[in-house]
Amino acid sequence: MPAELTEFRVVTTAGRIFSWSAFDFEDLFRRMQDRGHTPVYAKPLSEYEAEIADREEQERLHHELQQAIEEERKTA
Repeated sequence: MPAELTEFRVVTTAGRIFSWSAFDFEDLFRRMQDRGHTPVYAKPLSEYEAEIADREEQERLHHELQQAIEEERKTA
């Protein structure tokens, strides 16, 4: 069975951000370095998107809490 490509979110030493497909991290780093890029951060895109969704949910909950606190202060 052939290995599946994984989509990665990658940041390079030059500050460039890529979405890059590779079989695994080793393949990813090798392919990028072959093309003149040095990755400093790499994460499977699915994991990166899950972290973003979690962070957005936490921000939403924090905002709701702040609103509830403000409402409580107004009625106190």
